[in-house]
Order: sequence, then C-alpha cells, then structure tokens
Amino acid sequence: MDMEGECVLQLAAEAFQAKNLNLAADIYECQLAAPPADPGKRLQLMVKRADALAFGGKLTEAFDVYRQASEIERLGPVHLANLVDYLSGSIRRQDGGDGSPRRGEGARAAVAAGCTREGATGCRYEELSCRMCLSFLFEPVTLPCGHCFCKTCLERERKERPVMCKECRDTSRVAHVRSYRVNVVLSNLLAKWFPSLHRAGQLRREGNELYAERKTEAALEKYNQAILLGMTQKHSNTSLK
Repeated sequence: MDMEGECVLQLAAEAFQAKNLNLAADIYECQLAAPPADPGKRLQLMVKRADALAFGGKLTEAFDVYRQASEIERLGPVHLANLVDYLSGSIRRQDGGDGSPRRGEGARAAVAAGCTREGATGCRYEELSCRMCLSFLFEPVTLPCGHCFCKTCLERERKERPVMCKECRDTSRVAHVRSYRVNVVLSNLLAKWFPSLHRAGQLRREGNELYAERKTEAALEKYNQAILLGMTQKHSNTSLK
C-alpha cells in the first residue's frame, strides 16, 4: 500500500479511537471501493469497517459486513474482539453499568443491547429481535436491505404472501431472494452471548413443529420450557447488577 493509503488508514484508526465512528466507517468503505488484491488486507478492512459500524450503533449493517468478511476467511477471536467488547459493554450498561444511553442512531444501539425499556417486540434486546414473531432472533437471516429476521418466519411469510421487510417496507430486493441463508456470524454470537434466549428459540421452534403434528401436550411442554428460560435470562441480567 502506498504512503497516501497508509495515511488514510491512520486517519481512520484515529477517528475510531476518538469515537468519530461514522468517519471511520466511511473511510474504510472508501478504501474498500477499490479493494486491495491481497485477500488478507481486504478482510482486515472489512472487519475494521464492521467494528466502526457496531460501535456506532449500526449493528444490522455491522453484522452484514462481518458476514461478508467471513466469506473471505473464517472469522476467529482476533477478528471479533472489538465486537465482543462492544456487546459485553452494552450488556453491562443495560444491567447497571455506566447507565448512559446514547441518542439518535446510538439510541438504537442502546436498545440493541442496552436499553432497560422493552420495545414493541417485547424483547429487552429489541435490535436483536425479529419483527415478524416479536421474539429473540433464532437462525437469523440478513435480507439485502440489511435487516434481520428468523429464517422460519421468512419461510412461513413467503408461503402466505410476497415477502416484505417489516423494518423498511422494502419489497424490490427481497422479492429476488430465492433461498434464505442463516447469518452464521450473527447466529454464533447470539448463541454465545445469549445462550438462554437462543435455547428458548430452539424450544419454541420444536414446540411449533410438535403443534403442527397435533402433539399439543408435548408442544405446550416445549413452550413452558422456553418461557422459563426467558425468565432465567432476566434473573441472570438482574444478578449482574
């Protein structure tokens, strides 16, 4: 990389450290417009852009960039260290840490992993919930518009009507999606950091399958287990204070 490119990347790093996250993300995006031939350097730029987006509260966009980066190379702990720091810090803020919610776009990040008020979905982590089933994301799929929904919710919706993003109301790009691929990066992070809620999602899906097979009692047992796990998650959050 030439000297000018190095200076630009240094500026992006300084912007990130100064929490001028929009500037940092924009610089990395510009660098990716003419990506380096070396896949390793391209991966590094993508991860840094995703980090800036995540810390700026744009989690949906960030997870999509992490997913794209994972197509170059499997992401390891070194690639996701900043994201893990952000998520753990957000959880601490929610559960009585520094208690300083952000405004504007940052408010969405506070809700994503930091706002104590339950949103329209009924899930404390509103940005990490599905607008179709109003529950915590399970097997999340990122649509072309950047918003995430449960895979089963999208598949069920497609059987009944043309799929439309419940967030931005986009239909043009969504209509051309032939199959739904789980966002593996996001799914693994949700399973790691929210194991109870992730397990509850599994139980709900199992309950739905049993109910469809007319095994009502077995389905109710799965639903009850899911509810208890949700209560356990809330108790766990409270105990961290």
